[in-house]
Amino acid sequence: MPQNSNGVNVVRNYSSAPDNTKTATYVTKQRGFSTDGAGHKNDRILPLSDGTVSLTPDRWYSVSCFVKNPSWIPGGHLPTGANTTIGWRGTGDQLIRRAFQWNGTALEDGTTGSSSYTQPIASSIIRKYYANGWWRIGFSFMAPSATGAFEIDIDRSEVGEVGNGLLVWGFQLEKADESLNSWGSGEDTYYPGARTVGSYIPTYGTASTRATESCELLDIRPNGLDGKNVSYLVEFKNNDDFRRDHPSNNIRISESSNLGSLRFYRASDNDQHLTVVLQDNNNNFIPSGQELTYHNHAVVTRNWDTGRIKVFNNGYEHRDGINEDFDTWAQINMDGTGSLVELKEFVAFPFTMSDVDAKIATGTSYGSFAEAADALNYNIHD
Repeated sequence: MPQNSNGVNVVRNYSSAPDNTKTATYVTKQRGFSTDGAGHKNDRILPLSDGTVSLTPDRWYSVSCFVKNPSWIPGGHLPTGANTTIGWRGTGDQLIRRAFQWNGTALEDGTTGSSSYTQPIASSIIRKYYANGWWRIGFSFMAPSATGAFEIDIDRSEVGEVGNGLLVWGFQLEKADESLNSWGSGEDTYYPGARTVGSYIPTYGTASTRATESCELLDIRPNGLDGKNVSYLVEFKNNDDFRRDHPSNNIRISESSNLGSLRFYRASDNDQHLTVVLQDNNNNFIPSGQELTYHNHAVVTRNWDTGRIKVFNNGYEHRDGINEDFDTWAQINMDGTGSLVELKEFVAFPFTMSDVDAKIATGTSYGSFAEAADALNYNIHD
């Protein structure tokens, strides 16, 4: 929740947040138009530590938060053209700021986000839609000083009136892993992964250390999934991932090798879509592979007792075969050193999903694990 504010009214726990808890904060303007030159564009909240946070100069950090324009509140939402900004202000007004402009409940790149501190500029800028009107905005930056403030200006373009406002939630300030950084002179020498905006992790107001998000091997058995009667829902960010620029670039679910495995990868050249590949312990491909020519997600179901394996895509069943010569599917490997791999969701169900539910799951693009679980009425293990 915001720790400090300037020229705004703050109501905590006002509405539903992206995680469906009633923890979103409602922030409204108290001063309206800047008729006296006082600069009501500075109506803002300071999310962390009363506006003063200690950083390590010349190291990369990121700031981010969720925002939503509450269009259902008459006179209580921001008008079209309002620019909401997220920024970091170092000691001595060394300012790094990015703007995002509202068009109803849609959010676009803004026009009033200039920074007075230009080395370094904001990097890895994000503007991502989640669900139910919520957007996540943010950027990464190199700390210009040892202390500073995380700022969110409600209406930087000053087109709103008193009482106009927005919902905010999920403020995050994160330091890059110093072991990954390799700094040189200027902007060009750095480790790329150290200056991206990481996914949101709730910490409930306390500092926390992020676990790695680079998954090379994940054993799901400690989570109660034995890999026998199991279903996997996989959705890729887009169908350009896993290009065949490296022979082992794939997601592989098996005990130790391609034999006995379920894999997701591009099976031939760059013109082909991602493909579900099933390869048994005798090097037979039964059921045959299924190219994902429609939506970027698929469900693969398996019944250990009968050996039946099915593949679903685009709301239809495409493959149905019986083959008992597979390992348990309990270890998930992400192999290869080729193209960047980006997943929207990767969900394991500890049972054989019904045909109807598999068709529903692949006929809809869900915004989150929770949204998929709610639609299917399942508990999800991710």
